[in-house]
Amino acid sequence: MMRQVASRFFCFLLLMGLVAGSYGVGRLLRNTAAAPSAWAADEAKAVSLVARAERQMEGTAEKGAVYLNDQLLFSIDTVAGGLTGYERSIIVAKRLNDAFAVGAVPEQFVASVAQGQNVVLWKDRPLITVDDAQARAIGKPRQQVAEEWAASIRSTMRQLLGLPEPSQTQSTALRGEQPAQRSTETPAEAESAAQTTATTEETDWQPPEPYDDKDVPIISVGEGQQIGVARVKGPSSHVRLVQAVAAVETHYEKDLEIEIYVPISTKVPGKTLERIQGVGVIGIAKYRL
Repeated sequence: MMRQVASRFFCFLLLMGLVAGSYGVGRLLRNTAAAPSAWAADEAKAVSLVARAERQMEGTAEKGAVYLNDQLLFSIDTVAGGLTGYERSIIVAKRLNDAFAVGAVPEQFVASVAQGQNVVLWKDRPLITVDDAQARAIGKPRQQVAEEWAASIRSTMRQLLGLPEPSQTQSTALRGEQPAQRSTETPAEAESAAQTTATTEETDWQPPEPYDDKDVPIISVGEGQQIGVARVKGPSSHVRLVQAVAAVETHYEKDLEIEIYVPISTKVPGKTLERIQGVGVIGIAKYRL
């Protein structure tokens, strides 16, 4: 009888121990799940860098601005290589995002010179060329514009990532690093770098929308007479606006006759031409009058 009582008491104690243990383990798991880990906290603080281009119109001129997250890096005001300021800003934003995707750091963005052209580089890859027209639009020398654009990228990245600004010694070394590297290049290497800088903007650029072409009449400005047919090409939304190509005749030093063909949005040009930006004339066929 006593053995049965002892056995039942032992089983009761064992059951109570299992219940208490289960409760304790469950509470521990709940507390662990509720408390964020250090990795989760670091992940919450992580900042994603995203560059984007914004279109800006000034009259009929299509300009562009490059933003990093919501902060303006710089504006591109001029046409280069047949691309408007907005189209060039799209290229720059894409190159920045490509650099961020592989872990770019602020110190890798520098201003440099190649074959007389002022450029902003990421490592040894060109982001943007600062030409004379852009420098005149800003009212500063080309070198200063390139340095300010590179500095804007570096400082904005540091601000968004919470990184400290470099010391004066580091800044001086950073400004002197790239020219020193350029000075050791052979003439063949320098020529190759210059060709890369001059052509990369066009070779790896992908248009934001499909391109299209169509035939439109050529209208003689001043007479309003149709004198031929021209083929125009450009972004589909721009090509749809072209109604004709205006032929403007001018002379150089009274001996040389020059004809300029301008895509316009009307078949009856007036005193001012309503030019369609971003569209080019790729072929003409004039009537024999």
